[in-house]
Amino acid sequence: MLIMALVLGLGLLLFTSVDITPYRQTAYYQPTMARLSSGSGSMASAQGTGPLLAGWAKVNITPAQSSPLAGYGISRSGFQQIHDSLYIRVIYLEKDQARMAIVSADLAVFPPAVVAALPEVLAGSGVAKQHIYWVATHTHNGTGGWAEHPAGYLLAGKYDKKMVDGLAQAVTVALGRAQQLASPAQIGYGEVAVPAFVHHRLLDGGRVDAGLRLLKIVVQSGQTAVFAAYQAHPTCTDPTVLEVGRDYPGYLVDALEQSGKVEFAMFGAGMVASHAPHWDGPGEGYPMAKRVGEGLAQAALPCLDTLSTAQVKSLGIWHLPVDLGEAQLRITDRIRVRSSVFDALFGQRDLWINVLKINGLRLIGTPCDFSGVLMAELAPLAQRMHKELLITSFNGGYTGYITPDHYYNTLHAPEIREMNWVGPGKGGYFLEMIESMIEKF
Repeated sequence: MLIMALVLGLGLLLFTSVDITPYRQTAYYQPTMARLSSGSGSMASAQGTGPLLAGWAKVNITPAQSSPLAGYGISRSGFQQIHDSLYIRVIYLEKDQARMAIVSADLAVFPPAVVAALPEVLAGSGVAKQHIYWVATHTHNGTGGWAEHPAGYLLAGKYDKKMVDGLAQAVTVALGRAQQLASPAQIGYGEVAVPAFVHHRLLDGGRVDAGLRLLKIVVQSGQTAVFAAYQAHPTCTDPTVLEVGRDYPGYLVDALEQSGKVEFAMFGAGMVASHAPHWDGPGEGYPMAKRVGEGLAQAALPCLDTLSTAQVKSLGIWHLPVDLGEAQLRITDRIRVRSSVFDALFGQRDLWINVLKINGLRLIGTPCDFSGVLMAELAPLAQRMHKELLITSFNGGYTGYITPDHYYNTLHAPEIREMNWVGPGKGGYFLEMIESMIEKF
C-alpha cells in the first residue's frame, strides 16, 4: 500500500490532465492579442524614396574538433567526418537608418541560447537583435552543444558555452562584413511549385505546400543574392552516419552559387512540419539530398531569370512577444507532463513571431516547426490584401510543432504527440496571430 501511495503521489507531482480550454478563453490569449492590436513589441520601419542598401556575407562554423550532432530526435555522439562545411549566412538590409538583417544557420534550429548570448544591439552594426529575422536550414547533421537543461542534453548533446559564444561571434562577424559591403539594391519575390520533392509525412496523399519561395536581391554592381525557402524536412541523410553536413539545402545553395547567375545564396527552412523530402529515384542519404537540392535549384533558376526587381519603398520588421500558456507535453491522449516539470527539463521559453516587410511581401518567422498544411488557411487572406507571404520556422525561440488542430486527437505520430509542447488549439491560435500581423503591419 505504501509503495502504491508513493507511486500515486509521484504521478500527481509529475503529471496532470491536458487542458482543453478553447484558446480564446485562456488567460494568455488576451494579453498577446492586446500587444498585437496595439503594435507593441520591437519595431523598425522606413518608407519613402531613400535607397535600400543590401549586403551579404557568410562565416564558416564547422567545428575544428568532433562535437555532438543535433537532429533526428536525439543527440548523437561526436561526428567522425565532415561531408560539407556549415555556415552562418547574413543578408543585411538598411533604408533611411532602419537597419535589419536575415540570419540563417546550418543547424537544426536557430539556438535560443545564441540569441540570448548576443547583446541587445550587435556590436558596431547598430542592429538590434530583435530586428534580426532568424532562421535555420534545419539540417539534421549540424552540430549540437548549444542547448542547456537536461532535455537539451538529450536533443543536442552536452552544453558547450564555447560553442554558443562561437556561434554568437560568427553572427556578429558575418553581419559586420555584410554591412560593410552594403550598396544600393532592388528586390523581387517569386515562387514556383515543385511538388516532386515533398510529400506529407503523416497522411498518404495528404495536402502539402510545394512552393519554393525565392527572394532575389540585386545590387548596383549587378551581383545577386537569393534567399530560398522550401517545406521538405532536410532528412535525406542516414542518422546512423556520424557526418557533418547540410543535407539538401547545401546542394541547393551550392548549385545556385555555381550557376554563374547568383553570387550568394541562403536557405531557410519553410513550413516543414508534416512535410518530408521525396524522390522516386534509387538511393538514399546524400545521393537523395543531392538530387533534391540540385532539382530545386534547376526549378529556381528559370524563375529567377524572369523575376524582376524593384525599388523598395517600404521596409520594416516587427518582433512580437507571444504567450502560449503552460507547456502541455503529452504522454497519453489526456495526460501531460506538468508545466513546472517541463520547464525544469527544457527551461523557460522566450517566444515571439517576426514579420519582415519588404514592399508587399511579408516574411513571417515562427518559433516552431510550422506546418505547411496551414498555409492553405493563410494564402486567401494574403491574396485579398494583395500581399505575398513567405513563412519560415525556427526563429530563435522554439516550442515544438504547430500543426492543424484536427490532427491533435486523430494522429499519434511523434510530431503530434511528443513534439507538440503546447497543447490543443494552437494551430488556430497561430493562424489568428499571423492573420492579424499581416493586417496590422
